[in-house]
Amino acid sequence: AAADCVVLVTIPRLSSIRDTKKTGEFVDRVGGSIGGLVVNEAGRESATTPERLAGFLEVPLLRAAPLDETVASAQDQGAQSPSSSPPLQR
Repeated sequence: AAADCVVLVTIPRLSSIRDTKKTGEFVDRVGGSIGGLVVNEAGRESATTPERLAGFLEVPLLRAAPLDETVASAQDQGAQSPSSSPPLQR
């Protein structure tokens, strides 16, 4: 197998969701395992929530990372991105 497990990552935009769905379908088709979903830019203007996206894709939601200008600014300045999210639970 090419990977033990695939984590799908998307943003809440229709084109990204479509591509993520296609990726999940491909993983299923080749007999792979999907570990879950990470939604970046959660909370941006969107018609859906990270939980609804995970339900639509039929995978567990691992993390929803909010759109945060502090992170973008820190990256632009070459600084380590601030993190307020707890570590992933396994």
